[in-house]
Amino acid sequence: MFFLACFVGGVGGVLGAQLIGPNPTMGGEMLLVALIVTIVGGVGSVQGALLGGLLIGVIDAFGKAYVPQIGMFTMYLAMIVILLLRPSGLLGRAVE
Repeated sequence: MFFLACFVGGVGGVLGAQLIGPNPTMGGEMLLVALIVTIVGGVGSVQGALLGGLLIGVIDAFGKAYVPQIGMFTMYLAMIVILLLRPSGLLGRAVE
């Protein structure tokens, strides 16, 4: 699985670098989105990561399309709401 994940990541990097051009800070944005997806989905839950990724992707796309003034902050607002309502994430387990 590790080899397959590295291979898919490498292919994605090669294909993506041709479209957007490589720069030293290109991973920073993706790391921040990955952190938000992990927080929303719940730490330690694969199903939560899938659900969180889909939810954050849809919220970010609709936010940038319909409310462009605050489009960059819609995924942060979603994360804040999820953390206020359910601090362990959507499918995460509560720590005792």
